[in-house]
Amino acid sequence: MAQDRISCLNTLARDAPGVYVPSLYRTEYNSDGTIGSFKPISDVPDKVERQYLKDLSLTPTCSPVITPDTIFDNTFLIEVSRGCPHGCRFCGTGFVYRPPRFRPFSLLKECMKQGAAKTDKIGLVGAAVSDLPDLNKICGRELEKDARISFSSLRADALTPELLSTLKKSKTKTATIAPDAGSERMRNVVNKGISETDILNAAEQIVAAGIPNLKLYFMVGLPTETMDDVDAIVTLCKKIKHRFLKSSRARKRMGEITVSLNSFVPKPFTPFQWVKMDDVKILKDKIKNVKNGLKRVANVRVHADIPKWAYIQALLSRGDRKVAEILLLLNKNQGNWPKTLKSSPINPDFYVLRERSLDELLPWDFIDHGIRKSFLKTEYKRALQGKTSPPCPMESCNICGVCQEKVKNKK
Repeated sequence: MAQDRISCLNTLARDAPGVYVPSLYRTEYNSDGTIGSFKPISDVPDKVERQYLKDLSLTPTCSPVITPDTIFDNTFLIEVSRGCPHGCRFCGTGFVYRPPRFRPFSLLKECMKQGAAKTDKIGLVGAAVSDLPDLNKICGRELEKDARISFSSLRADALTPELLSTLKKSKTKTATIAPDAGSERMRNVVNKGISETDILNAAEQIVAAGIPNLKLYFMVGLPTETMDDVDAIVTLCKKIKHRFLKSSRARKRMGEITVSLNSFVPKPFTPFQWVKMDDVKILKDKIKNVKNGLKRVANVRVHADIPKWAYIQALLSRGDRKVAEILLLLNKNQGNWPKTLKSSPINPDFYVLRERSLDELLPWDFIDHGIRKSFLKTEYKRALQGKTSPPCPMESCNICGVCQEKVKNKK
């Protein structure tokens, strides 16, 4: 029986695209703990190719169950896209899921029809909902049927009058935008692609459209970040509050601004995969700085994540095979992370707080997402220089490498 299992795994790893069997690969380490080599020990591919649905036009993804017992109360969720064209350098979605793909109007129309028959609350889900072609057309069609439409998030530079009208008619209480950084410099570093003017105008337009509350997403601990950049979060929030208040006075109603602070965690397959994460104490200080700066500002609340858990995210995100020993010890300690990290023979700081060399063999390099490593290196260098890059053109090109096969097929 055991031999049959081994034979089956060998066959799958050899013949089934996208299948990875760890036991069929050997890792050798350098004296400094970095990976020296990662090679197959059987007749299996050197690299495991990512498998993905290239055409979304025939495959809807919607809520199979609608219930009041979740945060999405009685909402029919429809996935409108995968990937994101904007290429924010901290975000795995903008790189791992390349090329960006949007579902066509004809399919989404049928999904809307299915959802409207079950509930009056429709949620459009995706990393780039505001980039969806025919978004205004889709919203207008469903609003005629009194459906209330919500969005996972919106870009500050994409709030059209039609979209704001949709939010208003849907009785949306809170709109969410993600400046991600407080200073223009940091937004250039992460390639966010929106200006302070975009953010302030969006805040004013949201309130003017009758949406009383605003949620803002920011990160601390981004590469090259200084305390001046952290202070800029406070400054920007105060400017947003001023615009918010100005627009609210005209409506004689003041809503609430919620600031969500998250610790930056470096992600594989992004231009920031080489950077170190900020120490937990430094992250705590940065969060405290923002909270202190905004604690006396009326109608502004600050919610922050817990840096020690972000540290563990980074460990699991960036670790190699040795981290499995930490997980086994965690199980032995019944889920007690502090005890586990303290007693582990494996140093977790090696994976979390260490900056990688650009020529280092990374634990995930054996996975082929189609993106050239040279492209990610170029984006990383541009980030350190504060230079931005254009969004993905969403058509076959040879910039990052994902569409290289398509280009070859056209020739």
